[in-house]
Amino acid sequence: MNLGPGGKRTIGVVGVWHADPGNATGTAVMWSPLSGSKSAWCGLRHHGDNTVVDAVTNNAFNQSVLEFNGETAALTNPTTKHFPGYGSQIDQMMYRDLAPSAGQALNISFLYRTRMSTGVDLAAATRTGWFHGDPLAVTAGNFISSTAAGANAPIDSFMVYVGVPVNDAACLYSDGVTRPVYDPQRRWFSEVLRIFDAPYYEIFSTFGHQPADTLSATPSASVTIPGSYVDALRNAAGNTGNKVRLVFRVKTNRGFDDMGAAYSSLGRGAVQIDDVVVNASNIGDFEGSEQGGVNTIDNRTGASPLTNWKSTGKPPAILFHPRALADLTYNDLCGPPESPARFCNIFGTVISAGNYDDGERAGDSRYQSQREVMHGMFSPTINMVTDQINNTPNAQGLTSSIVDVTDDIYVWYDIYAGMFNLSFTGNAWTFGSACYPARMNNGGYAWGEVIPWLPALQPRAAVLLGHRSPVRQRRDRNDQSYWSA
Repeated sequence: MNLGPGGKRTIGVVGVWHADPGNATGTAVMWSPLSGSKSAWCGLRHHGDNTVVDAVTNNAFNQSVLEFNGETAALTNPTTKHFPGYGSQIDQMMYRDLAPSAGQALNISFLYRTRMSTGVDLAAATRTGWFHGDPLAVTAGNFISSTAAGANAPIDSFMVYVGVPVNDAACLYSDGVTRPVYDPQRRWFSEVLRIFDAPYYEIFSTFGHQPADTLSATPSASVTIPGSYVDALRNAAGNTGNKVRLVFRVKTNRGFDDMGAAYSSLGRGAVQIDDVVVNASNIGDFEGSEQGGVNTIDNRTGASPLTNWKSTGKPPAILFHPRALADLTYNDLCGPPESPARFCNIFGTVISAGNYDDGERAGDSRYQSQREVMHGMFSPTINMVTDQINNTPNAQGLTSSIVDVTDDIYVWYDIYAGMFNLSFTGNAWTFGSACYPARMNNGGYAWGEVIPWLPALQPRAAVLLGHRSPVRQRRDRNDQSYWSA
């Protein structure tokens, strides 16, 4: 949950793009820098590889960024991930502002290598499109329909754009509403370029394996943007600084990446780029460390994109949050909280699974794409590794005799049911566990995906009658390892 100062995120990274030394250090990364000692990489190292750390969040660019994504029913091998690699349904960008003179053409060149799947799900029941700018409106040009595209449904892609920088105080979104950019460090594409009210150009795109053979020479791209096109960007209404923004973007679909069994980049991730040269000036060799000065990646809000690269992408919303029970709707046939007639001892501050900004509803009723969601929260890890010989307690007070149960492991909890009413609202909850270690398909170790214990649940009769009440449940599972519920 967002527990940092001001509700800041405490896990993950600002953006996946980062300067990385590749196989020169760490383990399992299979690519070498395209030039010099580092390249910009849209990829993540495997679990536990802390070679490169995000200077803003102090979290490593590794598999932990995506550790809570997905679930599985497999007990023998409870993960399908195989990192180093790249993730599913990502939209990750790295951008930099340019200040060309009036009428000046821009020649942009760079080195690149890609290792992405060309797979796509064309099944009518499960195929998915994607949003180009942001997910706030299903409108032409913003929502790319997989069904409408037929066999040309979106696949994992690497794209390069130039356009007009967004005004962070007044950004036009796909729903036609102008708002301030909520999080300047974590952006949608429409919060990077003004794609709905100003011109922008895609100057390069590719997909799949470039080059096809990993032993082949690194390809390069060179594009010249005529001065008339540059002036159209410089002179766009509201572009008071006459700036042009250069954007490198990786966007992926669902199910064909290093998150599942259908594809593996074999330790190479999605894209590497290097030696970004604009009008004979190298503005991107990525040799410096993050926040290391001019031309390095610096995601601090005070660092100017005129002198530094920015790495960004919008993570999914986190809805689970603590809330005073007194502030929530609470109607129960058994009486108020702490009533002697109740079995449940729910009181004080509880966790709500709803959207605080939308009346504690599930997802977000204001935006069509956000109405069908799956959210959750994890407990702290329960360490079931114990001294089998001396039976002495581990750091959490567990002994081998406690862990080595003859019965199941019992989990007791009280739940504020809130919107959970499968018959009336279509909302239900489930619960499960994740264990460590789980062996990935490439032999590495990581946390496994969540294994649901039971099918989705709903409250008892009082809630089926339309009331909102807490429910006490006891569930069991016989698992032994590092464990998180």
